[in-house]
Amino acid sequence: MRTVTTSEETFKRAFAFAASLRKEPVAAKDNSGFIVNLLLVPYLLDAIRAVERGVGSVPDIDKAMQLGCSYPMGPLDAARFRGPRHHLHHIAEIMFKEYREPRYAPPPLLKRMVLAGMYGKKSGKGFYDYSANPPVVNNLGTLMFGYDAPRWHAMLNDLPAALLTVAVLFDLAAAATQA
Repeated sequence: MRTVTTSEETFKRAFAFAASLRKEPVAAKDNSGFIVNLLLVPYLLDAIRAVERGVGSVPDIDKAMQLGCSYPMGPLDAARFRGPRHHLHHIAEIMFKEYREPRYAPPPLLKRMVLAGMYGKKSGKGFYDYSANPPVVNNLGTLMFGYDAPRWHAMLNDLPAALLTVAVLFDLAAAATQA
């Protein structure tokens, strides 16, 4: 990584040192996420958003990315290797603060999992329950009334839609009490 104050000589010496350790160095700009996290974090967060929206189940999302992209594991299984779940959450927050791009914002499901202590393999629970052998999928309760939670909340944030929803719920409650 080259910072704004790194000389060419220092950069070349660091590169040569890494190579002498039989490592394959790459040059990266000094920015949050460098290269790997800059690309990986949005991928992992998008997979979590897909679970939130009910696009597919945890194993189906993992399997689709394994088969469709020839990845060795799916994104939700891979998230456990980014350190504990709070580690991914922390990296995402740092990157969101720097770049102000929505793709780096931690999704609500990730926030709820961190608050619940579901850190992945380290805590024994995350997207998968690792106390079972083989691990089984956790029920994360992401769907609400048959609708995906983010759309439900977005609808409630839209005042006319929220008022209509409240009116419908009152009508349903009134009809139920008269029956």
